[in-house]
Amino acid sequence: MTRGTRAAAAASIWLLTFVTFASAQTAVLSREQLQALVDESGTALRNLIAARDQPPASALAFKRDKRGKSPTDDLKQYVLPQELQLKLETLEGNAARDLGAGDLPGVQFQLVELRQNLRAGIDRYQAITEYWRESASQPYTEGAARKATLKANGIDTPNQAEIETLSAQLDQQIASGDFIAAMRTTWPKLNELQKQARTAEYQQLLSRVDADKLQGFRSATPGRKCDPAEGGATSRTDTPSARPDFPSINEYFPTSMKRKGIKSGTPEVFVVVDARGCPESAVLVGPAEHAEFDDAGLRLAVDGRYFPAQKDGKAVRGGFYLRLSFFDLL
Repeated sequence: MTRGTRAAAAASIWLLTFVTFASAQTAVLSREQLQALVDESGTALRNLIAARDQPPASALAFKRDKRGKSPTDDLKQYVLPQELQLKLETLEGNAARDLGAGDLPGVQFQLVELRQNLRAGIDRYQAITEYWRESASQPYTEGAARKATLKANGIDTPNQAEIETLSAQLDQQIASGDFIAAMRTTWPKLNELQKQARTAEYQQLLSRVDADKLQGFRSATPGRKCDPAEGGATSRTDTPSARPDFPSINEYFPTSMKRKGIKSGTPEVFVVVDARGCPESAVLVGPAEHAEFDDAGLRLAVDGRYFPAQKDGKAVRGGFYLRLSFFDLL
C-alpha cells in the first residue's frame, strides 16, 4: 500500500468515526473537553477536504452518469463548496481564538455550528461515493431493448409501474444534488424491486428455454469444452456471475464492424449456467443496433467462464443477464 493510499484510507476511517460524535450539550463543557472537540473537529474538517479532493478509484475514474457528470464533479460541487469550506475554517479559527481568550460559551457556540455542518458534509460525501459505487449511476436506461423483447414474448416484469416511478424520482433527486434522500430512501426501494423483477424474469426465461417455447429469440450453444469453476466455487448469490478469467471482449469484436468504422455495440444476453459453472446456452434478449454485435455477444457468452448460482449453500443451475459492451479502442 502506498503512502497516498494509506492516507486516503486513514481519512476515510476518520470520517466514519467522526459521524458518531455526541450532540452539543446545554451545559458549558470544561476547557479540556472543548480543546479535544476543537482538535477533533479541525482534523475531521481537513480529512473531509482531503477525501473530497483525492482522485477517484481507478474503476470510477472515467465513469459518467446520465447527467454526463463524474464522481469528481459531484464531490467538488456538493461536498464543502468553496464558500462553505471558508465558513467552517472560520468557525474553527474562531473557536480556537475564543478558547485562548477563555470564552468557553463562545467556543461551544462556534463548535455547535461547525460540527453540524461537518456531519452534514460527511453524510453527503458518503451518499455521493455510494451513488457512484452502485449501479444507480449507470448512464444508460437499463434493459430498454430487453424489456421490449420480453414483453413481445409475454414475459411479465412485476412492479414495472412502481419501478419507473422510483427511477424518475431517483433521477430528480440526483439532478438536484439530494444524494442523501436518493441513496438512503429511494435507491434501496428501487434496487430491491429491480432485483425482484429480474428474479421473476430469470425464472420465466429459464422455464421457457427448457421448454423450447421462446419465439423469435436468437440463441447459441457452447462450441468448446467447458472449464468448470474450481473447487466448487460459486457466485455466492442466487444468480451466476462471470469469473475473473472471462474471455477478453476485445477478441470478439466483429471484424466487419472494424472495416466499416463502427466503434461500438452493446447486446444483452440471457446466459444459462449449470451447477459446475458451465454455460449451457445464451439467448439474445437485448439486440444491439448491428446484428454483428449480437452474433459476437452470443459467441462470447457461450465461450465465457462463470461461477454458478448458489442456493442453500450449494451450487445450482441458473441464469442471468449479461450486458456486453463492445468498443473499438483502435
